[in-house]
Amino acid sequence: MPKNYLHNYALLNCRVAIAHPETIKLAILTFLISTWINTTSAQTVVWQDDFDLPTVNTDSWTYDFGDGSQRAPGFGWGNAELEYYTSRPDNVRVENGSLIIEARRENFGPASNFTSGRV
Repeated sequence: MPKNYLHNYALLNCRVAIAHPETIKLAILTFLISTWINTTSAQTVVWQDDFDLPTVNTDSWTYDFGDGSQRAPGFGWGNAELEYYTSRPDNVRVENGSLIIEARRENFGPASNFTSGRV
C-alpha cells in the first residue's frame, strides 16, 4: 500500500473511533446508573421500622423529655431550643405507617411556648 493510503486509512479509523458527544454522555450515564444499581443492590438492611403499630414502638425508640436544661453540664441540648419535648400523641404519633413529630405552639413546662417530640 502506498504510504499516503495508510495515512488516510489511519485517520479514517481515528475518526470512527471518536464517538459523538451525545453518545459519550449516554455511555457515561449508563455506566453511572449500572454502578449505582450494583452498589445499592449489594447493600443489606440491618434494621428498619415500618411504623406498622398503632403507637411508637418503645422497644426500638426512646423519648427525650424537657428542654435539655435538666441534663448534666455538657450533656444538654445546648442550642437554646424554645420547645419542650414530650411523648404526648399531640407531638409524637404514628399515622398510616409514618412517624409524625409535630411542633405545637402552646404553653407547656416551666417556660416553653412550644412543644415537640424527640425520639
